[in-house]
Amino acid sequence: MNFFLSTVISKLKTALIIFFLRVISLFCNPKRSFEPEKIRKILVFAYTGLGNFILFTPAIKALKEAFPEAQITVQAGNDYGTEYVLEESYLINETLIIRYDASWKQKIKFIRELRKKRYDTALVSFDCRSLFAMVEILLAGIPVRIGHTVEKIRRKDHLHFVFNFPVPLEAGRHETDLKLDLVSVLINQTPMHLRGIKVDESPIIFSEQKLPRIPLFFCISETSRLAAGKLLAEMGLLEKKPFICVQPGAANAMNTPKRWPLEKFAVLLDRLIKELDLPVFALGDAAECQIIETLQEMMEGELYILAGKTGVKEVAAIIEKASLILCHDSGLMHVAVAVGTPVVALYGPTDYHRTRPLGEMHTVIKKDLDCSPCMYGFKSEADALKCPHRSCMNLIEPEEVFEIIKSLFTKTQGIIYDSRS
Repeated sequence: MNFFLSTVISKLKTALIIFFLRVISLFCNPKRSFEPEKIRKILVFAYTGLGNFILFTPAIKALKEAFPEAQITVQAGNDYGTEYVLEESYLINETLIIRYDASWKQKIKFIRELRKKRYDTALVSFDCRSLFAMVEILLAGIPVRIGHTVEKIRRKDHLHFVFNFPVPLEAGRHETDLKLDLVSVLINQTPMHLRGIKVDESPIIFSEQKLPRIPLFFCISETSRLAAGKLLAEMGLLEKKPFICVQPGAANAMNTPKRWPLEKFAVLLDRLIKELDLPVFALGDAAECQIIETLQEMMEGELYILAGKTGVKEVAAIIEKASLILCHDSGLMHVAVAVGTPVVALYGPTDYHRTRPLGEMHTVIKKDLDCSPCMYGFKSEADALKCPHRSCMNLIEPEEVFEIIKSLFTKTQGIIYDSRS
């Protein structure tokens, strides 16, 4: 009974907030037009995973090139280090921090201060669509509100009306392209390349002229490079000796179906150390230390364990120095792509169409199964966690990964490696 009442109360609160936002939206520039030459202050939300925000950097670079005089601000405040990706970069002017778990009293105070800064444009990607973000862009009086709507992947989008320039989220496309769609609304506004499609009561706006892909970006300072070099030297790595990085964990050590079995990692890494004489640096955040310690216990060879010992900027500088990184679909995979280090990525349930590393130097290893990727189309991990066999990851063998890594030391062109069992 108590559970039933709490569920009802929660739904009533959500309905009241949505009604409140609808009323406010009527007074917050409901028009779907603007003057590009008057775009001066742009707010970009970064309450997402580290890798997801790195996939936003091409869009931010396109913004900077299209509006070189505009002030671009990133707003962050979660535990994934997104605020460090563009720190000290020419692409942004400022980073604002408000914790995602701050009290509403603190959030309202933050919104009041933001309103004084008079931002004229806000970009909200599908992975940053929190209730707080929606309340903020309306109460802060931001007139041009561009964001993804989810009508195409869900039955109902209760918050689409917050955006006066809504952009449809489409399955089967790469995330960099989805985020460039948001910027294309601004860039292609003049001449007019926009048309409306009626979905519910709000027209979906999108650009017919897609923007070209731009490389991922991560700003590494010389200070971070020096700190990384010092750490590697302290661990006994000789200057210019090739080494590889590995991230055996994923999703900040949470229970996730996209991890390869540790026993297979152990077999593979022992071969890399013994047969290719490659030092292996194990990366991850503090939460992944236990995973790496368990892996080390399974191995004969020794890992250089850096998990929990570096910040986001230092680990990016270490990855930049590496010959290769072996990982799952993770934030560090996208860091590697951004800093130009070859990636060997193990894919299973996650949607490689949307998040795979782009570029000839990178390699995706996946099994060509009828049920994979089961997270295609923005599905969550909930169903994948229920899978009784997890064949998409379990059928990847250490031998095939070893041969691919070995071959990549003699060639630079990566592949998407499909194998049917």
